[in-house]
Amino acid sequence: HGPGVLDMRGGIVATFRALELLAQLDALHRPVRVLITADEETGSQASRELIAARARSAEIALVPEPALAGGALKTARKGWSTYRLHVRGRAAHAGLEPEAGVSAIDELVDRLIELRRLADPTTGTTLNCGLVRGGSAANVIADRAEAEIDVRFPDAPEEARIRAAFAALHAARAGAELDVEELHSRPPLERTPAIAAAAERAGALGALLGLELGEGSAGGVSDGNAAEGVPVLDGLGPEGGGAHTPYEHVSLSSLVERTALVALLIAEL
Repeated sequence: HGPGVLDMRGGIVATFRALELLAQLDALHRPVRVLITADEETGSQASRELIAARARSAEIALVPEPALAGGALKTARKGWSTYRLHVRGRAAHAGLEPEAGVSAIDELVDRLIELRRLADPTTGTTLNCGLVRGGSAANVIADRAEAEIDVRFPDAPEEARIRAAFAALHAARAGAELDVEELHSRPPLERTPAIAAAAERAGALGALLGLELGEGSAGGVSDGNAAEGVPVLDGLGPEGGGAHTPYEHVSLSSLVERTALVALLIAEL
């Protein structure tokens, strides 16, 4: 139990123990590179180029992120972008001369309503405004406001649509100015024929351990999203629950199973 044991210390432990087992059994017959990054949760800005470079020299990328419910592998992940909107208006006394002001907050609210229309339940594209701040006092027309927006999209066409919409965003009020800043971005991990074939092979190997390995898509991202077209098998880590909370936990029995699975995949894939 404890923050980080599932996402993703459990996967790190499984990986190193799997390599240790293969070395003890003299069953490690191919070069294996382990890459651990510390900035994945904040967009991998410092490590992204390193991840891509290592992926380009690999046959396959195995990602020991936590498994989906029931132990399923993650063969697709949504892409992710985070934007910050900066709005500048003009301050004025809200009672004496409100007409002299330009409300940055009103402008921001209108743009957020406009952006809300980008969400598309049919494709799975979601948009969440998770942070809003602005103004200086209730009796002052707000001269500044900003918001941070999380966008998730399933494929490259939806990513292009979202990027175009944010690039075209502009202030509608005379006297208001709007800047759009991209804070983080990850491309979607789309299920390719190569990933599907790797998942099928992993399923057959998992069956040797008595595991039924399904597969599915995840709304969250991982460093596997940056694998530059290399086949990715994600969600190889153990099961558990409560990720990113104080009551995060990992299953010990699943940790044993996933250690064996990772070892078998490294040896046989």
